Amino acid sequence: MFYFISRKFYDQFKYGILTDKTNKLLKNNVYTFDVDIQMSKRQFKDLIETAFSVKITSVNSYVKSSKYYRSNNFEGMKKYYKRMFIKLNDLETIPFFSCL
Repeated sequence: MFYFISRKFYDQFKYGILTDKTNKLLKNNVYTFDVDIQMSKRQFKDLIETAFSVKITSVNSYVKSSKYYRSNNFEGMKKYYKRMFIKLNDLETIPFFSCL
């Protein structure tokens, strides 16, 4: 099943998010991921549905803007990222998060 997805999609997918807020969302069957800025909702939905064999009911996303910071003699900008929220059917789970 993993062989049919192009390598390009796996490069755009970064990681799943596990924080206090996202653990509360897991109870409502909402999963959170950080992805590449250029990835669309449709691409992400197709990637997750084929990789984990689940049906997604909704996909929400937002782009976190970068911040300016200064530390001692160094100053710069923090990177910005795109975060995706997916909601699954009530009976389905993603195996990676099911152990939590």
